[in-house]
Amino acid sequence: MKKAIAVILPLVLLASAVSCSKNSSSSETPSAASSSVSDVQNVGGYTKSVLQDNVLVNEYANIRMNIPDDLRLASDKELSDLVASSASYYNDEKNIAFESGIIWDSWITNNGNLENVFLRFIDTKTAFPNSSDAAAEDVLDVYRERNDGSGAKYEDRAKVSLGGAEYVREVFSFEASDFDPAHYNYMYARKLDDGLMCLISISTINGQNTPEYFEKLFN
Repeated sequence: MKKAIAVILPLVLLASAVSCSKNSSSSETPSAASSSVSDVQNVGGYTKSVLQDNVLVNEYANIRMNIPDDLRLASDKELSDLVASSASYYNDEKNIAFESGIIWDSWITNNGNLENVFLRFIDTKTAFPNSSDAAAEDVLDVYRERNDGSGAKYEDRAKVSLGGAEYVREVFSFEASDFDPAHYNYMYARKLDDGLMCLISISTINGQNTPEYFEKLFN
């Protein structure tokens, strides 16, 4: 039961964050993408993403993602509310360390909150205090362990290219017997300079929006 809650919780938090934002009196859409207020955002050469002509741009990681017409960049408040809602969920030492190393850079979503793209950066020295050289696979392993016992169905990991850079891709899904509708998840991890990891997380209920569909959005 606890494993099922662990999987369902992020979906509930997303819905809550969107609901709160709709009740806000502010309708401003910022040009700068959101990020956490964690001190780790000052690590190395990291800089926040910005929105340029409906393209999410992160110069530090050399990311340019074309945002489809049915998606939008969430506001700073929406992302901050989401991060705050989830901050206390993991209370064991390993996961607390990992969460404290995350920079929540930006969140791309639709109004129904059933398709989401998160861009995060992870300070590996903070997230993995007992490891001197964490790899992309180590980051993906953290999320796989969190899904252990949840019924998530995983495909083999693969190395793919996003915008000309190599990432390790993790593909997994929750079938309609457990979730109605089924949920499809794609995660991409790449180690950068300065001990930072780039992590792109995508979730969708549209089975036609395959990993390849999203990968074509990056150039």
